[in-house]
Amino acid sequence: MFWTSAKMMIASRAALAPALEDRVPEDRYAELRSELVRRLSRPPYFFVHHDPNLVSDPEETKALLAPLAPEQRLSFTRVQIDQEAAARESKGTRYSRTNQPLAFHTDSAHARRPHSLVAFAMVRPDRNGGGLSSVVCANDVVARLSAATRNALRQRCHDFGRGPMRVLWGQQAAPSIRYYRTQLQECALRKNEGIVKHGPALEELDQVLAELVEQTSFALDAGDILFVNNQKALHARGGFASNSDRLMLRYRLRVREIE
Repeated sequence: MFWTSAKMMIASRAALAPALEDRVPEDRYAELRSELVRRLSRPPYFFVHHDPNLVSDPEETKALLAPLAPEQRLSFTRVQIDQEAAARESKGTRYSRTNQPLAFHTDSAHARRPHSLVAFAMVRPDRNGGGLSSVVCANDVVARLSAATRNALRQRCHDFGRGPMRVLWGQQAAPSIRYYRTQLQECALRKNEGIVKHGPALEELDQVLAELVEQTSFALDAGDILFVNNQKALHARGGFASNSDRLMLRYRLRVREIE
């Protein structure tokens, strides 16, 4: 009798348990995703994570990032020397397809709402150690600008290619920033204009970026992925050999939670 009841209980529990195909798959990136949001929401607004499996498989990286903003398109680009692509693209973006150094800048600076999250997954670093990554926090940059320059950069009059925008915006204590000097210059040339009205403010910004000691520079190893809050920090890249096989995968996403 007891054996029969035990059989019935086991059968009942089996009937209540969901079929394997109906179970919600385990979110293996939930913890890392939470850490990403936490660390990109406060200074220094970047961090490096090492995971060769994540870096080598774009679908895995997309599985990590896409849930942060399911309604947004996740941008994906292979960043490596590509002379044909460099010739097709605008001067403001073509340098990422070359071996040339990239000064501190914002990705998608021309957009009304620049991507807030940018991730750089290093698949194959330059074998000679070139292409160092550098990041600087907007707080540190703004703290060294004069009041007049801060005010000028908050004016909606800086055209990166899609109409006048602000370089600085948001709270004074935690400013957001967009900057790409090459795009500003390219736009001015297309419009037969010079960057005159706020030229001194931009020159001061460039000088601060060149001299700022708070910037962090490092080499990304194979399997490293650099996460940057693209609205709260600027990033730069050193140059490397023209025959380098360096390969990096770039992901960009607009994530409200870190803006």
